[in-house]
Amino acid sequence: MIPFSALQSAILAADTLRVWWLFDVRTSTGRRFRWSTQHIAAVSTDPAPVWESGADWEAGRHWGGSIGADYDFRITDFQGVTLRRARAESGLAAPSETSFTIVNGDSIQWESGVSWEAGAYWAGSRALVGLADMMGAAVLISLYIGDRGHDPACFRRWRFRVRRAEPGYKTIRCVCEDYYAQYLRGTWPTTPNPRDLWPSDADADPGDDYCVPVVFGTAYVPLRSVFIGSRREYVLGAAGEDFAVDRVRSPREWGAKTEWAAGPYSLEQYTRADAEGRAWRTLRPIVADSDGDSMADAMGLWRNGTAFLDMPARFSASDTALMTNPADIIKHILRSFGLEGADIDDGAFAAAAQTMDAWGLRWNGGCWRRMDRQKLLSRLLAACHCTLVLEEQVQLRVLRKASVRAVGRGHILGGGSRGGSFSWDSSSEEQADSVYVGWQTASEAQNWLIHTLVPAKVSKASPSSEVLDLSWVQDSRAVQRLGSLYAQRALMKEADVRFQALPRLLDLQPADVVTLIGEDYGGTNDVIVDEMAVGRDLALRFSCSRLSVVLDDWENLAPASIAVTPDMTASSEYWTPSITGPGVA
Repeated sequence: MIPFSALQSAILAADTLRVWWLFDVRTSTGRRFRWSTQHIAAVSTDPAPVWESGADWEAGRHWGGSIGADYDFRITDFQGVTLRRARAESGLAAPSETSFTIVNGDSIQWESGVSWEAGAYWAGSRALVGLADMMGAAVLISLYIGDRGHDPACFRRWRFRVRRAEPGYKTIRCVCEDYYAQYLRGTWPTTPNPRDLWPSDADADPGDDYCVPVVFGTAYVPLRSVFIGSRREYVLGAAGEDFAVDRVRSPREWGAKTEWAAGPYSLEQYTRADAEGRAWRTLRPIVADSDGDSMADAMGLWRNGTAFLDMPARFSASDTALMTNPADIIKHILRSFGLEGADIDDGAFAAAAQTMDAWGLRWNGGCWRRMDRQKLLSRLLAACHCTLVLEEQVQLRVLRKASVRAVGRGHILGGGSRGGSFSWDSSSEEQADSVYVGWQTASEAQNWLIHTLVPAKVSKASPSSEVLDLSWVQDSRAVQRLGSLYAQRALMKEADVRFQALPRLLDLQPADVVTLIGEDYGGTNDVIVDEMAVGRDLALRFSCSRLSVVLDDWENLAPASIAVTPDMTASSEYWTPSITGPGVA
């Protein structure tokens, strides 16, 4: 929920409201426009302003709620904006959306020179708006509200990007999506497959999605070998970083585990240049005895048919070795997606990081296969019990069970004998009550996970078929907490709840928990806001989920540690293939 000031709350409580929708448009061709659903002349600033907490000129806010520039009437057929929560439990990051039409009948004043965040402009020239201008244009929509006794104040801001621009009869219809949706397309990491750096006739399947690993903290992940010059070496990463390799182990496909630690064994590193001149750090673990003298003198390599197997290694990279707080890692990954620093709410990420410090939640792991960005982000959010709030900036928010406000007859439109906007649709699906979590201890490689069944509350009689990937979490108590918190929201939905509401609920955001109160609404029930539509006339529409269980917070759960039992099956009890190689008779 957004904390509104006393002035904003007073405005929303008024009987009659005035509404302004402002559109600051930055086109893909460098033009800038200021448009609205009505002509707006600049409103002078308050002669005795009080600086509002947290506001600054760079964010486009003004003293006293004033509108600091003229906005031309160019926007028609605008119905408002629709906001959706990022559902980590379903793997969805559905973008918020809106649409509007630009009246393009005569020349339009455009401005250039600086970004709107700087709060200043200088005049450009007049010209018609073209499709090339609007395709991919960035749109900042600001909602200002006033009443008879107060000047307009800015209540909400959202950033969008024009996804489709369609001309017709001196207008351009613009269909927009959340500005940040563009960064969630494609795969990550963007590091290359080592075989593309040094190709040879022993390459793996061309469809393989392996890539040079990107690691955080200390990761235990597979490395791929390539043939460089006259010998094979494993690729660690770009040469701009220092890599500390702690140990390596035999590939899991090879059967019995053998591990070699740095110190007793030489884990040699080299710098190699690829065909394009880019420098990479490589690893040669000297762990094999080639001449039978009980001394390791050869590199460890394992071949299965025509392919060399990937070797797990536990190592860290200097740039990210100390980056183990989930909030810091998510911010780092968002920046690597292409988001600018100004796109990210540092305060919100810092607050989430502080909460995770209090929990003792740490991530150590890496990505070595390309993954859809939306799925990756959903997985990471589930692994720290957070959601992303996408408005003017990206905010990371820890999910909480506490209701942010009570909602009743004073908020919901309609009711009584005439009926109203409230509806309750029960789910007919069978509910699972537990979920498997995939995790691994710090001493084992993360390409093979332990699967532990975790209940949403108590029962584990009806497990879900999915597996929650918590491979970056090594604490068995933490993975159980995260599994239960995830399962409560993902598996225990019992109804869809919808209603329309008055503008006084404008401070709500997707993912908020609210309490419905009143006999017209089934008594007292907590629901999660899934979708929130803000109409042009401030009519609000909510779609929510009602769960069949009472939500927990991290602090409410205290599972016991899991003791992982080592498999001590005697070698005389199973068959193994014969092996040939260095030092093997």
